[in-house]
Amino acid sequence: MFRFTHQDWDIFNGFQGTNLGIVPGGRPRPGWTSVLSHNYTLNPTTINYVSFSVSANQIQGLPANEILGRSALGLNYREIFPANNFQVGPTVNIAGFTGYNVGDRIRNLNTTFQLRDDVSKVVGSHTLKFGVQFTRSRKDQNNSGANDNGTVTFNTSAANSTRNVIGDVLLGNFQNYTEGQVDTSWFARFNQLEFYAQDSWRVNRKLSVELGLRYNLVFPLYSALGNFATFDVTRFKAAKRATGFACQRRIAHHGRPLQRHRHLW
Repeated sequence: MFRFTHQDWDIFNGFQGTNLGIVPGGRPRPGWTSVLSHNYTLNPTTINYVSFSVSANQIQGLPANEILGRSALGLNYREIFPANNFQVGPTVNIAGFTGYNVGDRIRNLNTTFQLRDDVSKVVGSHTLKFGVQFTRSRKDQNNSGANDNGTVTFNTSAANSTRNVIGDVLLGNFQNYTEGQVDTSWFARFNQLEFYAQDSWRVNRKLSVELGLRYNLVFPLYSALGNFATFDVTRFKAAKRATGFACQRRIAHHGRPLQRHRHLW
């Protein structure tokens, strides 16, 4: 038997760029599920059920941020990095006032594969059930822009502040400016394996006993891009431990993910 289900979930947010409402946009979340299964009788007392399913859902931010385009705002300053994918102006923070941002730029895809096998057998007054299930889960997502358009902050602690934050905005006396180099992505992967055994024992007309055991193995999460870092306690050596800022530098320089995978499956 084959079954397919599809759904469309369309979301529109008129206030993606904070409550000023200058950056409306959509956030569609389509999804689907497909299942292929077969239930057959091995003999008069044994039934086997096998199924394979794939389900997925997607999230995509669609901000209508043309009004914040660099050309629309008349911005021609040179950016630190060239990765501004939407070619929009920076996010603006103003102390004591509502700022704005360029809206929701998420790209997300979740996919789950599942294979299972269940066997039922009647032996006298016992109904025995055994099963195994394997699950493969994937999540691909970006960093929602990762500030590749930059963020500028105005407050009265700037070196050339007029002591009036709106005056600083008009004069361009910003307190700080930050900019992301690239919109990073992570492709999370993990496997899960489950086993179970169950016995429904009809002791007599007034008594039934249910016995069961289930075991779950959830393997460590990793990134198919190899950009996860994991602490491996078996490799820790107290004599070589770092402290303070030296610890941060050493982790950044020598840290390696527990598992590194080049394939994207």
